[in-house]
Amino acid sequence: MFPNKILAMLFTSVEYLSSYTVAGNEGPAVLLVHGFGAFLEHYRDNVDSIVNSRNRVWTITVLGFGKSEKPNIVYTELLWSEMLRDFMIEVVGEPAHCVGNSIGGYFVSLMAFLWPDLVKSVILVNSAGNVIPGYSPLPISKERRVPFGAQLGARLLILFLRFNVKKLLKDCYPVKPERADEFLITEMLRASQDPGVVMVLESIFGFDLSRPLNYLLKGFEEKTLVIQGMKDPISDPRKKVALLKEFCPGMVIKKVNAGHCPHDEIPEEVNHIICEWIAKVDNNEQQALKSLIPKPERADEFLITEMLRASQDPGVVMVLESIFGFDLSRPLNYLLKGFEEKTLVIQGMKDPISDPRKKVALLKEFCPGMVIKKVNAGHCPHDEIPEEVNHIICEWIAKVDSQ
Repeated sequence: MFPNKILAMLFTSVEYLSSYTVAGNEGPAVLLVHGFGAFLEHYRDNVDSIVNSRNRVWTITVLGFGKSEKPNIVYTELLWSEMLRDFMIEVVGEPAHCVGNSIGGYFVSLMAFLWPDLVKSVILVNSAGNVIPGYSPLPISKERRVPFGAQLGARLLILFLRFNVKKLLKDCYPVKPERADEFLITEMLRASQDPGVVMVLESIFGFDLSRPLNYLLKGFEEKTLVIQGMKDPISDPRKKVALLKEFCPGMVIKKVNAGHCPHDEIPEEVNHIICEWIAKVDNNEQQALKSLIPKPERADEFLITEMLRASQDPGVVMVLESIFGFDLSRPLNYLLKGFEEKTLVIQGMKDPISDPRKKVALLKEFCPGMVIKKVNAGHCPHDEIPEEVNHIICEWIAKVDSQ
């Protein structure tokens, strides 16, 4: 079993302790989030395999579960998502591929909806949450009241769970019931004795999972992988898969022969699916960057790493928000009117972002006097073919200065 670390998480000026682990020294960041009643050790046979595929893995036990603190607060799906957000910012320090089982999948989906810059991709393993066509959203509210009678309901529920945990757990592992072993059962029973656990169970009566997955992940579908155990006793897996296919086009769905916890019931198969997905998403990101430069070897690790590093800096979200308010309405022929003879245009004719031939034709027609040099390059000729561009620039400067 991997060793736990203790993290002091800050919520409304009160410190609460959550346990987490980290493993791996290279590769993309991956966050593993457990389901209701579970804990980070539920990923006991996933971490090493994912790390061995050259990833860095963080696994956390969210507040109220396992060995994490169980403060006397009202727990909500939003609070847990905020906790994951803070964990991503304070500990992981960069966007991650976020894996969530059961209710953990809903927390991850909510985080992707509210703070998409923190999430590289979403991996839902038998996730909680519905698919509701034509959903009309309501404002997200932090205000939550525990319904009357919730305390009695929570105490009855905890007694029921303690007496039936073995059967309930094995029902969630229909293919390999032996995986619902004494370790899992003992740890769940141990956690159920912790002070504060009743408040956690009280809170579930006030959960608001009304925002469906198709709403939370709208626009994020192509970065979402769904791993669905088709023998899940808790939901109707066939209906869920059908709805996801119809109303979440672009999501990748992998059906597996398992119950509610495929990652622990058939870890080898699920690990392979997860690692294959992460590699594909990361490769697509790199290819997108390299497509800006037809000479791909120039789009090297230095550029990619530095761009990714800069994207983690505080304030970068504000920079990206600002582009939606850019005003580029004043055209070049207006801005450079009267300055044409002092203007050199170096145009990469394989630029994937614009239509270089159309641009050159328009410049020639409406900006007479400009000197235009067409080069065999993409969007960044100065870095793709620096020798040729340097020669053009130096020749131009010498010419202008000699006049």
